[in-house]
Amino acid sequence: MCFSNGAPRLAFFILSVLVVLTAVVDARAQMGNDDCLACHDDPDLVTEDGRPAGVRSDLFRTSLHGDLECTDCHTSPANYDDVPHFDKYTAVDCGTCHEDAVASYAEGFHGRARLRGNRRSPDCAGCHGVDGNAHAMRHLDERTAEDACRRCHTRETASYDTGVHATAAAAGKNSPGCVHCHLPHGLGLPPSSGAINAMCETCHKGTMADLERGGHSAFGEETVEVMNCASCHDVHGTHKPLLSSRVVEACHNCHDDQMSEFTGAVHDRWPPLPAAGRPGL
Repeated sequence: MCFSNGAPRLAFFILSVLVVLTAVVDARAQMGNDDCLACHDDPDLVTEDGRPAGVRSDLFRTSLHGDLECTDCHTSPANYDDVPHFDKYTAVDCGTCHEDAVASYAEGFHGRARLRGNRRSPDCAGCHGVDGNAHAMRHLDERTAEDACRRCHTRETASYDTGVHATAAAAGKNSPGCVHCHLPHGLGLPPSSGAINAMCETCHKGTMADLERGGHSAFGEETVEVMNCASCHDVHGTHKPLLSSRVVEACHNCHDDQMSEFTGAVHDRWPPLPAAGRPGL
């Protein structure tokens, strides 16, 4: 067989690359989870640059990915006889298996924030991992998802805990939580006025019709701004309205001129004073 001057060198280069790739594939194929956990089953283990590298084997084995091999997710070329194993470590790409979920995450509030460089915005493990642990992944439902929300949105969830929805949820009722209104994948931005009303109506039937009969039609000519349920109800710390100070405060937001007409009158204070403390009694 005849070669040009450069052909033998090219053939040798290709052969060398194939040998290296074969060695990498063989190394990955030979590495089992027990081999990895022999060193990595240490929650305090960190890399040279300070990144956490420890794995709690008890959490991993009972997680959604407990039946996978470590090398199913950690696919970067590696030499496991050396430390560090990777010449250049590439972060795990969840989209390899969960393509649709990762695509919908990118469309949402958290994905967009992360794309803008906000590293505090949660990634897949930030919500799906117990306490953000990528090696303790779990299914999320309406209740367990709130655990993830609470890690960052402390003010909103603290407000939610004071409301009637939280009370109903604690009693085991089918009451809305964070992800009922804020979709975790896709456009999970604060809902529009119409979306808020539609969501509330799924349980509180006929509410919007009552609102319209009372002169607060969402599209009435006298309504300068579009009204929705959140115009009067705290969207996170929902409450039973009745005749409470919160409702009066909501009235003040739009009818401040009319409310000022009560100044100095018996109805100037709400809730009203007990009978013993009322003027003239």
